Amino acid sequence: MAQKYRIKIYERDFAGFISQQNNVFAAMVLRSRKGKLKPVLNVGEKDVLINHGKPSSTYYSTFEALDYAKTGYPLWTVRAIGLNYAYSGVDVTTDSIVAFGTRAGRDPETVNYTTIKKAVENVSLGTGNGITDVYTSTLSFTPIVTGSLLVKVNSLTKAITESAGVLSGADVDSGTLNLSTGALSINFSGTPGTVASYTSLVDLATTPLNTTTLLKDIAFNLTIDGVTTANIHTGTTDASYTNADLVTTINTAVGATVAAVDVGGGVKISGAIGSATVGEVTISPPTNLTTYDNGIALLFDAIYTTGNIVEDTLSTNPTGAIPQYGQAVTVDYLYTTDVSLTVSHSFFAASPYNDDVDPIAIDVKKVTGATYQYDMYIYQVDPVRGNLLIESNRYSLIEELDTTGKQIYIHDIFDESHPYVIPVINTAYVGTANPSVANPVKLTGGDEGDTPLDADYQTAWAWFQKYNKYPAKILVDVIGNSYSYLQSLVDNYQVYSHAIFPVPLGNTRAEAVTYRQGLSINDDKMSIYWNWGRVKDTYNNSSAWTSLMGKVAVKYAQMVDVYDGLSPAGIDRNNHGGILSGFPILELEQDVNEVDKDLLDNAQINPIIKDGSVYRIDGDRTLITVNTDTSFVGTRRVYNYINQNVYEQVLREQVFKLNNAPNRAIKRNQVEQIVAPIRDAGIINDFRVICDETNNTATVLDSRNFVINLYIQATPNSQFVNFYLDRFGQTVDLGSVLV
Repeated sequence: MAQKYRIKIYERDFAGFISQQNNVFAAMVLRSRKGKLKPVLNVGEKDVLINHGKPSSTYYSTFEALDYAKTGYPLWTVRAIGLNYAYSGVDVTTDSIVAFGTRAGRDPETVNYTTIKKAVENVSLGTGNGITDVYTSTLSFTPIVTGSLLVKVNSLTKAITESAGVLSGADVDSGTLNLSTGALSINFSGTPGTVASYTSLVDLATTPLNTTTLLKDIAFNLTIDGVTTANIHTGTTDASYTNADLVTTINTAVGATVAAVDVGGGVKISGAIGSATVGEVTISPPTNLTTYDNGIALLFDAIYTTGNIVEDTLSTNPTGAIPQYGQAVTVDYLYTTDVSLTVSHSFFAASPYNDDVDPIAIDVKKVTGATYQYDMYIYQVDPVRGNLLIESNRYSLIEELDTTGKQIYIHDIFDESHPYVIPVINTAYVGTANPSVANPVKLTGGDEGDTPLDADYQTAWAWFQKYNKYPAKILVDVIGNSYSYLQSLVDNYQVYSHAIFPVPLGNTRAEAVTYRQGLSINDDKMSIYWNWGRVKDTYNNSSAWTSLMGKVAVKYAQMVDVYDGLSPAGIDRNNHGGILSGFPILELEQDVNEVDKDLLDNAQINPIIKDGSVYRIDGDRTLITVNTDTSFVGTRRVYNYINQNVYEQVLREQVFKLNNAPNRAIKRNQVEQIVAPIRDAGIINDFRVICDETNNTATVLDSRNFVINLYIQATPNSQFVNFYLDRFGQTVDLGSVLV
């Protein structure tokens, strides 16, 4: 038990055994579509949906929050978030409302209006031909935000990152980006493709055209890389027609200065595309044989008789990341600009999330002076339904009252509890903003960021070290990756709470036991549960696997009217027990037999089972490894209840008060009043409170201590039930047997 500086609570264990309020705050860390990065309070389904968005099979932890909050119990939630997140929003400028833009989201905590991020999308670097591996350009807008460059080929982002002007990654051999000038060079990794070609077998220098056999101009059709040029002709049958003349004829006809070259001994015709499917060189007979003569054999191949001449060197595709033929090579990036003289104030989304998640739109109109009227909507893409108005009010950029005497300062209207937006005022702005817009402007620029890591969950759980600001009786790890953080919280901060967490998804009974043994936890303020459930997703007409910890937490909360002293397990009686409710369970991950139950119980693991038509908890063990009364959840939690109430109602008030007989009698009576109803409810068997001169001796008085002893005996629950059926014959008088 963590101790206070002036007040110490000592709990001594004499209870070893032989083997044979609606104000129940819980706390969860979620991975969700949206959500603030500090705890928010949810009371009901609507709060969870507004604060965290709809659940899904990806964001399954939101189901756990909904299961708990839908019962009406208050729930603290905080979102675990990875890197590279951004808030969407809009700027209220001198004459308009401007959305942040794609990828241009900001952080309201760090926004600097002199270096606002702007995004540039789909800047073309060219189209791939299969043989080019180096692409260069000069990007127009600077200074460029380092780390923001996205290189795309056919809209697919390549594994290329930029840092301090240097490009690296699996898809680049080398590359640079000058953040100040915009000069960009990318050398894609891989091997360039090769082009198709055909080299003439006829050397016109040694085998000139024989004019006596020709009646017309020699002509041919030439297809290079899928483009056919018809009726290319020599214009002569003169034997003086040379290889150089043929090169000129071809290049002039196809419009490419390098399609054909004299290679000495023949003419080589080459394509320009490294593509096994598109790249080709084909020579075929002329289209108009009445005008031109088919002298292909004389020009190119002495043994040609009919048909086509095709490439003797085939084209090949590039390998690696080099853009293939026809692929668009683009980049987008962020740059910074100074808007400090044009932006009056901004509205950020209340949390970072993607723009397609519950998008907000806002309309702002100037009223007078520093006062504005705003209308806030749920943005609807469907023009028939239109935007859904959710808020309408006035606010002021200075601290002032409206005509009714109500404070309308922007930071009071939109305080930190506001579920939709965060306002930021640009203190450098000196103009008068009078925005004019035809329609509400959608907040854009948001990004939910990378998948959170375990360290991100630890950062989120750390908020609950502030136990006075975010008190919680139940700490709920809904994923199974935060038990060490929870142990620190229940032992050092939230000392009257109980932590629950699941064995991660995908563990069999034997693997669950091995997992628990590897935790090295010996703590009676924690409990572990095994068996995930597939629940019906009523929001998406689907299903999702969840740890069921939200449902388990509800069973803990329902013990508020019995001093938290009964076990959240087994069949319910008066709403106290372990039958799970909430989102319908479609199936459990694992079947559980009686041998499993025994092995799990011995490992202090509480299984979730199907029992007839219901799903319920079939264990109430804590994670203390010795056999004592706090090996069981109900007893541990009733002691937490007693300790908390004695501390808050009795001990705190005694600090700096006299240690005399009247005060000792008062404190003894106060403790008895706290514990007696628990005994009368049968949750404890008996207790004694000693606070007199026998334990407040002269030595205690000299040390300026004050001692209260509470001796308590819990009522054990039934872990095992035995039923004996004794059979007797018809001649036996049962009355005499049972005397």
